[in-house]
Amino acid sequence: MKKLALVVLLSVGVTTWAQDTKKDKKEAPKTQSETKTETSKPDGPKPMMKREPIAPEQRAEMRLKRLSNQLNLTDAQKKDIQPILLEQEKSRDNMISERKATKEAGKQMTMEEKLAKKDEFMKSQEAYKAKFEKILDANQLKKWEEIEANRKERAQEMMQKRIEKREAKKEGKAQDVKQE
Repeated sequence: MKKLALVVLLSVGVTTWAQDTKKDKKEAPKTQSETKTETSKPDGPKPMMKREPIAPEQRAEMRLKRLSNQLNLTDAQKKDIQPILLEQEKSRDNMISERKATKEAGKQMTMEEKLAKKDEFMKSQEAYKAKFEKILDANQLKKWEEIEANRKERAQEMMQKRIEKREAKKEGKAQDVKQE
């Protein structure tokens, strides 16, 4: 009987001591490494970091390097493709700045304007493709078309994720309003 009481008393003491040390760790002053890890992990989502915009020339150069590695371009092909990529990047910057200007002005484009922009974009893409067809050989062209198809697919997936995220955000706001 005495042994049983001693075992019970010992187990209660160990349990109490273990719980006390957990509390002590929570209340104990934190070391520098502990405070660094806590400050680097915010409770909420991380804010988006604004990146410095990359110049069209730099983007065109990066694309040329990537294409050169993927398609094994010759020096002559690189020389011919460089101005095409630069033109594409400048055109992209113009489209983005136009879109931002209309958004800041609070103006919404009509469906006709949207279709005209889409048609203009499609024509420019066809023109770029025609230029690439003149420069690349058959194998390179086939590989380039695969690369472009994959890029378009990834872009479509990203767009779909953004749309879903926006809709979920709207639904969350609608539920908050209903609860109030």
